[in-house]
Amino acid sequence: LVSEPIGTFLFNERMIETYLVARDRFLKPGGKMFPNVGNLCIAPFSDAMLQWEQANKNAFWKNANFYGLDLTAAASRCTKEHFRQPIVDYINPDCIVGPTHTTRFDFSTITVESLHHIEIPFDFEITQPCLVHGIAGWFDAVFEGTNTSVVLTTAPGGPGTHWYQIRFMVETPLAVNAGQHVEGTLVMEANNLQSYYVKLFMQIKGTSICTEAPCIDLKDPEYRFYTSSNAYCPPGTVAANGQQQSAETQNGTAGHTLAQAQQQMYSQAAQTAQSQAQYGQPNQPCSQAHTNAYMSVGQAWAHTDTWAHRQAMSGCQPQQVTAPQQMNEIGRAHV
Repeated sequence: LVSEPIGTFLFNERMIETYLVARDRFLKPGGKMFPNVGNLCIAPFSDAMLQWEQANKNAFWKNANFYGLDLTAAASRCTKEHFRQPIVDYINPDCIVGPTHTTRFDFSTITVESLHHIEIPFDFEITQPCLVHGIAGWFDAVFEGTNTSVVLTTAPGGPGTHWYQIRFMVETPLAVNAGQHVEGTLVMEANNLQSYYVKLFMQIKGTSICTEAPCIDLKDPEYRFYTSSNAYCPPGTVAANGQQQSAETQNGTAGHTLAQAQQQMYSQAAQTAQSQAQYGQPNQPCSQAHTNAYMSVGQAWAHTDTWAHRQAMSGCQPQQVTAPQQMNEIGRAHV
């Protein structure tokens, strides 16, 4: 039985259920299925540029005088809608900040009903001080033959595929030190749209600090590979503009360290704030989106000029940040 029933994050479009029905109807005992296994992989990620982009997509709705109309009441709704969208693009491997958690699905034995509710608990040890902006996902399709096995991987760092990778974001990230653990669950509930609603819950282990994304619509992704000039493109993969990327010519945050990407984000944020001040737009109180953006670099950039300048432009007083718990507390205080 040979089929290509795979969607983004393995199960989007729910075609694998049809594959299993075909197995039950047509496959003889001992028959082969290709692919016969799907490995669903998740890992924590930190990407300040992506967080900044998502948090600032509501800029139009912050207009208090659009031809006499005050649009600001829609700004928070706009932000929530954007964070309901999973991000489909290639992930810079440098943005992965923890080990990979793999769940194996054996297509020769699982049932259709078992795919209606998928719950994946996780516990990641974070490898560097950072803000965890959410959970990244991808899959491996396994073809186990009689004499050999072949694996089609869609993992970060590998050759690009049309499945890309996917990211589930939280509006309020978690500030975590290296060695701390982030635990939680990723729950997928099947819906009538041939897809799933995804609920993500994350918590710093041993603390009460937590965050969640209560409903992400797997059927409504943003294909950021095509919508953002900052999207990463793996070496040897054709970019959105049709050109093949090399290690030297990657765009966006590609080829940058995480700290370099974050510094670039802060420079852009400072320029935006300076432009708003120049053209007479009033400085707004520091919003949750601002807090999420300029706290993303954690301790590394806490005392730089860019950090202080961004706070000054946002109407916030600089504060010394010494630990992830304090960074989360400061974020809530500003909100």
